[in-house]
This record gives sequence, structure tokens and C-alpha cells, in this order.
Amino acid sequence: MQCGFTERLKADKSYADILMKNPLNIFEWRTTWTDIKAYDLYYLADFVPDVIRKNDSNKRNIYGLGRNVNLFEDLRVIAYKNILKYQESKNEHEFYNYLYLTADIINKQSNSNNPLSHNEIRQICQSVCKWTWKNFSKKQFSIIQSKRGMNNVGKIKNTDTKEKLEKALRILL
Repeated sequence: MQCGFTERLKADKSYADILMKNPLNIFEWRTTWTDIKAYDLYYLADFVPDVIRKNDSNKRNIYGLGRNVNLFEDLRVIAYKNILKYQESKNEHEFYNYLYLTADIINKQSNSNNPLSHNEIRQICQSVCKWTWKNFSKKQFSIIQSKRGMNNVGKIKNTDTKEKLEKALRILL
């Protein structure tokens, strides 16, 4: 529901829901209380377009967890894709430097109005680098790929290539 309304209202995806103003502080605001009942989720779902609901299944769409969580999620995916080449030819320090430079760029692009501090970026990079370096290897990658392959056993594979070849042959002959 939150993802749907965030998309529909084009709201800040990085809003963490942890900061709010105290409505009981009479010196800072004027709060208006009403007797409107809370809306149920089924009612609210009527206001979220189907297109947004279908896109909601994407695991990479992370809303409301904050800038540092979003940076962590982006950086860990990049680390998984690059760890093996750094383990083969370079050392952990070079891998950390690569992640730090990448994180700094992501931070500047994603949070241009309110970027994370260098200390926060450094902490996130250290966490991702240390865990990935320690827990990821060629052997581990093979195990993951094997499990993914087992999950696809019995599924019908896309035959677009075969159909395209047959169509091309019919045209040529």
C-alpha cells in the first residue's frame, strides 16, 4: 500500500517514516482533530492503479527505509556482481575503494539535496565489503547458481529464438 501511494503521489521514496512532528506541541503547530474513522486497506487499495500494483512485485523497490538502507541495498548488489574479479586479481582494500567510489556516486545522484555524510558512506562500504569478501567465493557462487537452476527444473523455457529461426527459414524458402 505504501509503495502504491508513494508512486501515485510521486512522493519521496527515501522517506523513512521515523521523523514526525509532535501534534501535541501547541507551540510549534496547530493540530486539527477530527472524528473520521481509519480507512481499511481494501478501501485504500481502490486508489492505487493496477499498473503500480503489478510493478510492486519488484524486490528492488524499497520504500520508507531511509537513504542509508537504499544505498546499502544498491551497493550490495554491485558488490555481488564484482566480488569475484576483485578476489582473483586484487585485494580487499582495492575492492573497498571501488565500493566507496561507487557509493559516493550513488549518494550524490540519489540524494543530491541531502547527501549522506562521508562517515555514513564509509560505514556502509565497510559493512558490505567485509561481509561480501568473507562470505562470497567462486564455490559459493556455484552453489547459488545450482540452486537457481534447480528452481527452474521443469519450467518451460522461452522458445522465441526457435520460433524466430523457423520464421526466417520460411521467409527465405
